[in-house]
Amino acid sequence: MNYLNNIKKYIKSKFNKKDFIIIFILILFTNWIAQILIIPSGSMKNTLLVGDVVIGTKFNYGISFPKIPFSNISILPNYTKNDHLIDFNGPNRNEIVIFRYPNNPKILFVKRCFAKEGDEILFNKRDFYLKVNQHTKKFINNTFDENKELISNLVYINNEEWIKNPYSHIRKGINQEDSDLISKIKDNNKIKNIFDFMKIIYNEQHNQNIELLKSRKDNVSNKLIVDMDLIKINNKEYFYKKLNKDEYYMIGDNRENSNDSRFWGVVNYKHIIGRPLLVLFSINSGGLKKDRVFKFLLNE
Repeated sequence: MNYLNNIKKYIKSKFNKKDFIIIFILILFTNWIAQILIIPSGSMKNTLLVGDVVIGTKFNYGISFPKIPFSNISILPNYTKNDHLIDFNGPNRNEIVIFRYPNNPKILFVKRCFAKEGDEILFNKRDFYLKVNQHTKKFINNTFDENKELISNLVYINNEEWIKNPYSHIRKGINQEDSDLISKIKDNNKIKNIFDFMKIIYNEQHNQNIELLKSRKDNVSNKLIVDMDLIKINNKEYFYKKLNKDEYYMIGDNRENSNDSRFWGVVNYKHIIGRPLLVLFSINSGGLKKDRVFKFLLNE
């Protein structure tokens, strides 16, 4: 008891009521209201640019367990095992999402949700194909009824309905510029795009002991692993993935220049944080970008 009393006296001597109010507001703000982050790479170009200072909301997909501000240390025990004190519905397809990088939860990523639980994905060369976990044509009609162009993107692969590059028609930021990554790889005569690069990593995974791959590092100090199956349909190669419960597939809008779910796998619901709300301002080597001050992102 004396020990506890001494702690109480020490805290009272160092902090007043105003300090506790500030600490409480800081915990409330950083845990349940908003997230501020700076975009460090061009993986979401042209939707988000390097140097964008983004404010995101943290209550869209659930109420997280409170953490010590500016850390990943939880204040309360994580008894739900999914890092959410209260669960909401997870991200919808096509939404831009803030989440914790699965291989290192201290790092925050921002990508577009390409697919969710039950969905199936095919990736070939520069094209993505989506088969939703309901009737695909019904999904198109319910989601994109104002965009008749998308109906032409309904294709049949192995007698099944798939949507080719589903969000490109309504999200102008999505692009397929030539890969900066590929241009930096030595002896890249056989590597023309990200798909070819994925095949090399995939073959290494399946032909060598997985421990030998630890020497291959990505730009956030974790190994690159292709978490998809390489299959053939009508003599054409595809990478294939089907998502399980509470899994989300996150892809950068700059498709050929993005470190995303193709290289480190799905994002579980427990890593989901929220949605970007607006670009507060943006700075690059040329100074402040006036056209990106208070740019709202919910319709991007």
